Amino acid sequence: MIGQCALSDSSFIQSIKIGWKLKFGNRFDSANETLDILSATNFGDEEFVFINIMNAHAPYYPPEKYRTTEYTQRRIDDGIHVKQSNLVNQKQAYKNAVNYLSDIYKLIFEILQQNFDYVITVSDHGELFGEHNTSKHHYGVYPELTHVPVNIYHDDLDTESIDATVSLLDVHKTILDLAGIDAPSRGQNLIENPTSREYLTESHGLRTSQLQTLKQSDIDPEFLEMIDQPLRGIAMPENYYGYETPQGEFIEQGEPEKTVPQSKIENLIEAMDITEIDVQEMPDNTMSEDIKSQLQDLGYM
Repeated sequence: MIGQCALSDSSFIQSIKIGWKLKFGNRFDSANETLDILSATNFGDEEFVFINIMNAHAPYYPPEKYRTTEYTQRRIDDGIHVKQSNLVNQKQAYKNAVNYLSDIYKLIFEILQQNFDYVITVSDHGELFGEHNTSKHHYGVYPELTHVPVNIYHDDLDTESIDATVSLLDVHKTILDLAGIDAPSRGQNLIENPTSREYLTESHGLRTSQLQTLKQSDIDPEFLEMIDQPLRGIAMPENYYGYETPQGEFIEQGEPEKTVPQSKIENLIEAMDITEIDVQEMPDNTMSEDIKSQLQDLGYM
């Protein structure tokens, strides 16, 4: 799943959201639809556009000329606990989808480059293909899921690669600053010499729709309970990542700098202003029917 953000100058005059309702087995070409919409849109001088392109997301179904393998999307109970050797076709189908998205995004980027001062390209999560005996991104804070790229383009920015520990929270702060908006943010501006920080990663267990489906399958209830739990990790300078697993382990990559990572996780959680909401007890007018429908289509309700 890849998201792009682009903005111009210092204020938000108009907002355009290009997306689609993700349903199981849907083979809608959101990248091509995005290209058509952008090509037909006359942008003004001060605009912001958010685009969510889903082509690298399952069911990994690019146009025919990109398909080098036959792949049918697996049911969640077939892929939640699986060996890596069983996912060769799935991984190749993903690569095919990424190749297609890469080609069409070049065309999308050209349009954004012509109409916007800044183009921010980022992925919201990675994908698993049998690593850790599971697939896609159903649960966990494994490094394959949490370590994603981000790119910021502007005509006046020099091309460079910054090896700093940063977060998607920083994309939020960067956009606020570029738009001249003074609003709370836990991030930092990625254009102004970002520094490595400590960042918490979190997984809150299975989505509601996933859990309901798996409860009706022949998945071992004890295994289901094990994976449907909150898990956390922490990324720290320099290139350290430690994370919890459903099995109760704490796996570490790299060396932490004179600190106990588990204690840092607890400190970061304690410092956060967390509000828990019971969706079932929310007033009917809290959320529009359109938003509810989209969340249900995505499996969050």
